[in-house]
Amino acid sequence: MPSILVAQIGARRHYAVPAILHRAGLLGCVVTDLTDRDFLARCSGVLRALGLGSFAKRIRDRNLKEIPDQKVVSFPLYGIVRVARRLIISDPGRLRRHHALANEWFGKLVARLDLSQYDGVYVFNGAGLEIARIAKGKGLKVIVDQTSAPIEAEEKLLAEERRRWKGWEAEPKDPQGWQVLARREELEWELADLIVCGSEYVKHCLVEKGVDSAKIRVVHPGAPEWSLPEKSQRPEERFRDGNPLRVLFAGTLCLRKGIPYVVEAARALRGAAEFRAVGSNGLTRFGLQQVRAWVEYCGFVPRSEMAAQYRWADVFLLPSLSEGSANVCFEALAAGLPVITTPNAGSVVRDGVEGFIVPIRCCGSIVNAVQVLMDDPALLERVQQSVTEAVKDYTWAKYEHRLVQEIRDLFS
Repeated sequence: MPSILVAQIGARRHYAVPAILHRAGLLGCVVTDLTDRDFLARCSGVLRALGLGSFAKRIRDRNLKEIPDQKVVSFPLYGIVRVARRLIISDPGRLRRHHALANEWFGKLVARLDLSQYDGVYVFNGAGLEIARIAKGKGLKVIVDQTSAPIEAEEKLLAEERRRWKGWEAEPKDPQGWQVLARREELEWELADLIVCGSEYVKHCLVEKGVDSAKIRVVHPGAPEWSLPEKSQRPEERFRDGNPLRVLFAGTLCLRKGIPYVVEAARALRGAAEFRAVGSNGLTRFGLQQVRAWVEYCGFVPRSEMAAQYRWADVFLLPSLSEGSANVCFEALAAGLPVITTPNAGSVVRDGVEGFIVPIRCCGSIVNAVQVLMDDPALLERVQQSVTEAVKDYTWAKYEHRLVQEIRDLFS
């Protein structure tokens, strides 16, 4: 049975990949930055006293659970420096360059380890180049997890959006900063024996960039198992008294996730539908003012408290321009909500079945989709039932099975 080293910065998907490989007997080692097992995590009281309570909480949440200590290697000093540098950067272009430099540093740290004791490495896009080079030189298999669409594709869309929605986001002072990170991705694709991605949209973008489709596998993530009580009223009963349809957006408020189109839809449907947004703010003061004029903005909501937000809503909306495979869409489906989203969100929603797929940048299509559900409570209820059935095909157990199978096939 092959032994695989997983290298990841942060707790990506709550360490789902190393946990899955460990359960399958495939994990040789997981290498990361900061975990709850590091000395810094035991100094949470000191961090809180220094006003770094949120940082302390994030470290405590980095829990590798069932993975034994002997299979965990961390670089906490690297993690601290990386976070500290990140906190002083506000420019999006410089942030891309920072990520490229930090990823290179991490890759060099991992590459110093004795990789010859493993049969393969599992790395994440933009942060695995140095590891992949050493691994290939030793005859190891290289697996790249492409968590998002290629950076070049995203940056092209964002440049267009910044021209369309001037003043909503800060203009990058380093407009070419993303190119370093994009080049890292391209070199990783060349070295990869297997590229795992979360959606057909990402696969399409990779093929457009010239990546061999034979090495790409789409493995959709899983939906969480929410324990939500039944709604007290059926849609027909709730709307009978003129109550508005409740539409929820969750995610960072930014141009990439299509927040201006949420605002446009809310303005067009004012009085008939109620819109709420939860998530961190990535907009300027001007952009946030535009949101708050038409949408109830609740700020950042911890994942542990998101169930209450989904419980509030009748419909979930994510008009994103580019995603890998948006986790919030899976969460909304698991909560029984119809989802209105775009092809670029990488969801598993089928148009007219679990919700509606609308073109990117098309407020009119969003308004029409909301209007259809608002005008036909019976249809809304049928879609909710379809969602409940469809989500059974996208559990974490099935994600685990598919991922392990693809990796075993690589070594067979």
